[in-house]
Order: sequence, then C-alpha cells, then structure tokens
Amino acid sequence: MLYGWMKSLIIYLILSGIVMNITPGKNYKRYINSFIGLIILIILSEPLSYIFHLSSGDIKGFANDFTSYMGEGGELAYDNIYNYYEMSLNETIKHDINDKGYVVLSVETITDEENNILKCTIYLEKNSSIDTAAEDEVKKYISEVYNVDVNNIYIVRR
Repeated sequence: MLYGWMKSLIIYLILSGIVMNITPGKNYKRYINSFIGLIILIILSEPLSYIFHLSSGDIKGFANDFTSYMGEGGELAYDNIYNYYEMSLNETIKHDINDKGYVVLSVETITDEENNILKCTIYLEKNSSIDTAAEDEVKKYISEVYNVDVNNIYIVRR
C-alpha cells in the first residue's frame, strides 16, 4: 500500500513538473500550480483514508466532486494524469526495446488501478528481422523489468 502510494505521488510530481515546464505563459502557471498543489494534497491525504477507514472510492469521489467545481474539463484531470502515465510508460518500454537494437513502431499497455501492467502489446514492422529467440529475449526483459507475466506480453508485426 505504501509503495503504491509513494509511486503514484512520485509519478504525479514528475508529470506536474513536465506540465509546468511546457506551460507557455506565466499567466497560466499560477492557476496550474494551484491546481497541482490541490491534487498533491489529495494524494497526500490518501494514507489518512486507512486511519479513518475510508474506502478508496470515498477519496476518489471527493476528488471528482472537488474537480467538478474547477470548471469545464475539471473532471478529466484524473483521467488525463492516468493517460499521461500510460503514454510515458509506453514510450519508456518502446525506448528500452529500441535500445536493444529492435525497431518498435509502438507499444500499448493495459494497467490496473495501481498502475501495474496487466498486458503489454509491442508492435513491430511487418518485415522486421526479429526472430523467435529475440522475441523471447524481449518478453523476458519486459517481464523482469516491469513485473509482467510473460504470457501477457504480445509481439505483433504490422
């Protein structure tokens, strides 16, 4: 529980830092920084839910209620953070495999609520020269690094 909480906090801080760095003007940074601070408070309050025996739905419900007051698109904030995490994860896996010398077109992952990878699909070029042994090496690497069952890693040629 503590590991998952810390992991989500670190990921959110990294993503919020990226958002702050790509924000075009100083006028918007003040508002984005306020919103980021409020979300950090919500994330930091998550361990309190275990002390007061609140379920995770209560905290998420509170977050959704709070963001709905933030104006149009506020309810999408949690989904956007989750989507950024998945995009980052997919790009990281793609980069890792490309570093091993294989050309990857794209990577798609399916994660659970705790951001553990349930399924990973790696798309290669149709005429890729990767053989079965190399596919097994890539699957083994992904399995070890990202803690995914080898049977849930698929390599597809497009």
